[in-house]
Amino acid sequence: MVKLNIASNGQGTAIIFVHGLGESLESWSEQLEHFGAEGFRAVALDLRGHGHSEAGEARIEMEGFADDVFDALGSLSIEKAHFCGLSMGALVVLEAYKRKPGAFLSMTLVSSLPQYPPAQTQALESMSMRELGEQVARFAVGPAATTELKKSIARVIGSTSKTVYIQSAETACARDYTPVLPTIMVPVLLVAGELDFVAPPQAATFMQKRIANSKLVIVRGAGHLPNREVPGEFDRLLDEFLKTVGKEGTQ
Repeated sequence: MVKLNIASNGQGTAIIFVHGLGESLESWSEQLEHFGAEGFRAVALDLRGHGHSEAGEARIEMEGFADDVFDALGSLSIEKAHFCGLSMGALVVLEAYKRKPGAFLSMTLVSSLPQYPPAQTQALESMSMRELGEQVARFAVGPAATTELKKSIARVIGSTSKTVYIQSAETACARDYTPVLPTIMVPVLLVAGELDFVAPPQAATFMQKRIANSKLVIVRGAGHLPNREVPGEFDRLLDEFLKTVGKEGTQ
């Protein structure tokens, strides 16, 4: 077990937030504050090698990321939770569901594809992580994103180990979670940014057609990070979804 950095706020039914490639639990700071104040135990973690979590000695794989999620929940004595993942984090949530569906009260998949194109990691070899962070900050968000947000994205990704970033991208892009979609038996919210060029709304539509109990919301004007670009709107959407599900997953 790797040493994980975990944040928890509030008391009540748990909702765990899983960040994307090169990010950290900082990406969910708005949601930790909001849902912790709304009667939930809001939890986020730095996946192995990201943020302030150890990378461990093994190569980064999706199975290890799923281990991280369950280890974080276990360390807080949480048996069931609502799961919310963004981009690569959504794939981690799907990997976790494959392993332990009984731990899920609901699932929210944000800015996700069930299968990503092959990782072009060779292009990263000549770039510094600072340069990569600045590049991601430019293309990952919509035109209304603030300079402050772009600087935050660049800083967090720029501080990630290149080895961790490349291995994370390679394992995420090597997997196809399409077969998992029709097996999902809990309520699912799909959130897509209207201007997301990484995981366009069409991908969310593809996923919705394959998940029986699912709802799709497209966030106007947002790019790949709607939870950070328009946190108030994102929180409202997730609030409404969780109310229909019931805190204990009673839908």
